[in-house]
Amino acid sequence: MKTLASTRCNTARRIIRHIGWSFLVLMVLAQRAWPVPKDWTEAQKPFQIADNLYYVGSRDLAAYLVVTPKGNILLNANLASSPPQIRASVRELGFHWRDTKILLLSQAHYDHAAGAAEIVQETGARLMVMDGDAQVVETGDAHDFGGPDLRPYTPVHVDEVLHEARWSAWAGWRLQRTGLQGTRADARRGR
Repeated sequence: MKTLASTRCNTARRIIRHIGWSFLVLMVLAQRAWPVPKDWTEAQKPFQIADNLYYVGSRDLAAYLVVTPKGNILLNANLASSPPQIRASVRELGFHWRDTKILLLSQAHYDHAAGAAEIVQETGARLMVMDGDAQVVETGDAHDFGGPDLRPYTPVHVDEVLHEARWSAWAGWRLQRTGLQGTRADARRGR
């Protein structure tokens, strides 16, 4: 038979457990709601860099368009909110958004890859990533070496993984992966 003291003790435990879980949920939500720097979302007038290479990113998040006769290559998808801005920049330069045939991510962090799912869906582009980033992109940043302090994003299927010193040929272009120190777990180990 339960006594009044044991009932109160059980109630107190449930309240403490509830407060603990509530605090944990609030901490996770607050962590994911960190503000995005204004320059990451502020539009930048697109411009030609050289020959068939164009800048289509925001003021502080780079995205590049390489125009080829067989279709275009977009480097970086940036934030989840970036695809409309990138699309507008591509169109402002006089190119067609659906002519984007390859989306190549320089790294798998939120600020370079979060818009990838939307861009792939809208353009039908093949997604190419570096060998250390495929699992991160396909899980929406859930398996990044940075841990839970990085923002998650919509996962997207990777069509091709680029490996060190191996080339991927497309439309007369040779794409080669080069080490991006500090953006992958193996870079921290000096690989």
